[in-house]
Amino acid sequence: MSRFHKVGGAAALALVLANPAYADLTADQLWDATKAGIESAVAQNEGLSVTIGTENRTGDTVTLADIAIIVDSAPTYVAVNIPSITLTSRPDGTVLMDQSDSYDFEIRIDDPESTSATPDQITLKLVGFQENDETIFSGTLEDLQIAYSVPRSGIRMPAGGLSISGADAADVPQISGELTYSGLAGTLGYKTEGALLLLDSDMTIASAALSLKVVDPQEGTFTLNGAFAEMNDKLDVALPLNGLTSMQAAYDNGLRMEQDSTVGASSFDFTMRGPYDMPMDGNMTIGSLTSTSNISRDLVAMDFAMGDVALSSSMTGPLGTIGRFEMGFDMAFAETADLQPYAITTKITDLVASDMIWAMVDPGGQLPRDPASMDVTLNGEWQVQGDVFDEAALASGAATIIPRSFGFAPLNISALGASITGGGTFELGPDMDADMPITNGSAEFTLIGIDALLQKLNAMGLIPPDAAMGATFALQGFTTQVDPQTRTTKIEVNNGVINLNGMVIPGFQ
Repeated sequence: MSRFHKVGGAAALALVLANPAYADLTADQLWDATKAGIESAVAQNEGLSVTIGTENRTGDTVTLADIAIIVDSAPTYVAVNIPSITLTSRPDGTVLMDQSDSYDFEIRIDDPESTSATPDQITLKLVGFQENDETIFSGTLEDLQIAYSVPRSGIRMPAGGLSISGADAADVPQISGELTYSGLAGTLGYKTEGALLLLDSDMTIASAALSLKVVDPQEGTFTLNGAFAEMNDKLDVALPLNGLTSMQAAYDNGLRMEQDSTVGASSFDFTMRGPYDMPMDGNMTIGSLTSTSNISRDLVAMDFAMGDVALSSSMTGPLGTIGRFEMGFDMAFAETADLQPYAITTKITDLVASDMIWAMVDPGGQLPRDPASMDVTLNGEWQVQGDVFDEAALASGAATIIPRSFGFAPLNISALGASITGGGTFELGPDMDADMPITNGSAEFTLIGIDALLQKLNAMGLIPPDAAMGATFALQGFTTQVDPQTRTTKIEVNNGVINLNGMVIPGFQ
């Protein structure tokens, strides 16, 4: 039995599964180089161990059995057990890899709600599978290419796969499910440049299916079934071969990643059967999904979008549609003396409620039913001090993020015939606990149709008279009326003194 174990450094399973130290493309040399890469990875990464039960070399074939990979990094423990892997040299100078049809996962997480000195653990047991898979290694030692195809693969959670130590088994929800991929194929490229491993991945999945069932002793039964059209994923990664003692160190040594993913039309059906006599079924369809990410020392940026979303339920029928929904952020977390920008964006385009919903809320048709939209970006600058990926440093105050400015650019919201648009930026002083932490800045906003909307909502009884009166007084006190439909407001801060529409606010001067 071969065993590699080390406690010290950060866990990095990727280094074991994809180490660049591949030699010439024969099965023996490929495994020898991979073994050396495993030893190097284990030597650098805390809580990572790899065990090979048996290793057999016969002719052009290397057979490995009972492979166990463990990442033990509190509060999480992950174990992967692969029954066998076979590497075979081929006459054309390539190497064919064959894996066992299934392998086991075990994930343990300390229960965050546990109050005992030894926390209870939540354990998930999963089974991965692939059928008729083919993986071929080609190229050179310095520029390795891997092509793979798997007609059917996925991961399943069998009944009883969830357990919680210290809990009565009768009180633990029973969860079972499966995520299946059809037509999985792609390429992986590995090469080294200096002290970096460069990974280039291009993957396509023809279709995918999801099934999930949760039986909760108190809440009842929930089921979810989903189907996905074609999925595509492109990934480029630069991974440091050394200096992985922390995320901060990884960034400093060149860690970066770029990823683009797309998913075609998707559909989800769910059912809920609770302890009460109110069964509910529903459906959600999504025309497209896209996600991008860009991670490096200078920037962490992620964006997610979905288009042509439609919702319905058995209780109300169609609920509504969303033309497009987007969320994203751009920010930096690496320690530096310079101020760094951050931005968090949310966009909703063409949000439309169904006629059934409108009939319940506004049966008289008094409110405008134009599609609603929102485009809001919170942005500014902050300063990062210390390694914010170090939980101990964060807890002690040795690492922190200090906001230095914030603002909205843009802020556009429209719904029910009314809208608010505008934006601005404010600077923050060094003392965030001060009565007035904002030192300088300004923002301007334009409100259209707000008065008419308040009057309609009040007349329909959708807001209490006192609330309507309070909102009206607030509009009159904090905005300037330009015409019957339009109001504006401007907030300025100069050395901590607040000026609203040309008037100094008492108490802040």
